[in-house]
Amino acid sequence: MDDDTIYGGHGTHVAGIMGAAGNNGVGVTGVNWHTTILPVKWVTGNGSGATSDLITSLNWLLQAKQAGVNIRVINDSTVFVGTAYSQALSDEIDLLGQNGILFVTAAGNTGDNNDNPAVRRYPCGYDRATEICVAASDQNDKLPSWANYGPHTVDLATPGNNVYSTLLHNTYGFINGSSMASPQVAGAAALILSVQNMSPVQLKADILNNVDQLPSLQGLLITGGSMMALRARGGDENGIEWRGDQQAEIGLTLVGPMTSRDGALPPPF
Repeated sequence: MDDDTIYGGHGTHVAGIMGAAGNNGVGVTGVNWHTTILPVKWVTGNGSGATSDLITSLNWLLQAKQAGVNIRVINDSTVFVGTAYSQALSDEIDLLGQNGILFVTAAGNTGDNNDNPAVRRYPCGYDRATEICVAASDQNDKLPSWANYGPHTVDLATPGNNVYSTLLHNTYGFINGSSMASPQVAGAAALILSVQNMSPVQLKADILNNVDQLPSLQGLLITGGSMMALRARGGDENGIEWRGDQQAEIGLTLVGPMTSRDGALPPPF
């Protein structure tokens, strides 16, 4: 299904970040070890796709939810340069929220201020009540020069620089970009739901209200902070042992090349 030939499995990399099984001595560990990922492909292997294709994919996930599949979180790592505002897509995100689904998306990789309408990324720029937009941070809790930001449009940051995860054909590798940041939030959201049921609005508030406030992110993001999954799920940053009994399904939109491999800077997407 993941036919990305440029990075060796962009969607597979995203999936590993969200849900790779841990504590098994193999590969990498995802944010949520016990989850189900429902992949939906709407972007071609060379990275092309239309907003109408995304809407169709989201509507398919909505129909699956209404048919009884426990979809609670959707991750979309695709944010093309120059994508026009779409009221239909904004409405679709609202409809997902009305059906108990949180929508998580990436901020982009061109170093732009998403508050500026001339360069604003969508879906990030819709700023819906049941949507979280995620910027990429580096190993020093700073935004790389290529990371998009927005003090009024981008919610928080998670690591997106030199992220190691699964690739095609049982391999592993590094990819940079906000495409790698947003699935960490999506995986954490599913993890929180395995402890306590929340509406998408409550879940968004729980994540954003429990960020780690950092001077390096102040004035660049709505929260001025980086995600703290342990704190949001009712634990603490010291690593209290915890288990959740419920599995929340993640609707994953597999994407084409939004970032680059082996530590190189992301292309202008």
